[in-house]
Amino acid sequence: MPYHFIEHMADTAVEVEATTVEDLFSLACHAWRDVALESGDISSTEWKFLYFKAGSLEELLVQLLSELNLLLFTKDWVFNSVDDLKILSGNSEFKLYADVYGSPFNPEIYTIKQGIKAITYHQMKVEKMGDSIFTKIVFDI
Repeated sequence: MPYHFIEHMADTAVEVEATTVEDLFSLACHAWRDVALESGDISSTEWKFLYFKAGSLEELLVQLLSELNLLLFTKDWVFNSVDDLKILSGNSEFKLYADVYGSPFNPEIYTIKQGIKAITYHQMKVEKMGDSIFTKIVFDI
C-alpha cells in the first residue's frame, strides 16, 4: 500500500510513499479522505482547479490538504480524485496546479468518519530515499 496509518498519541498520522512528488501529493489527498470519510462510492459530478505557491514542499502539501479540508467541512464538497497535478519549482518557491473532482456533500450518501481540525507540520518532511519519496502527515482531529 502506498500509504499506511500509524500510531499517534492524540491525532491521526499517515506515512506516504511514492516514486514522484506529484504521486506523493495525490496519495496524501486520498489518505486525507480516508481519515475524514467512511469509505464508499464517491461520485465526481464537479471539478475545481487548485493553485498554490509556497516556499517548501511541506508548506505546499499542507496548503493542498487544508483546502480539501476546507471544501469538506465548510463548503460541503467531497473530494474524490485529483488529476493533472503538477508541481513546479524555481526561484526558491514551489507551485502546484491540480484539477480535483468530487461532488456536493450529501449526508444520505456520505458519512463523516471524523472531523479534521487541521493538517499539521508536526513531523512532516518530504524527503527522497533511494527511488522513493516519503512523508509523514499528522491530522489534528
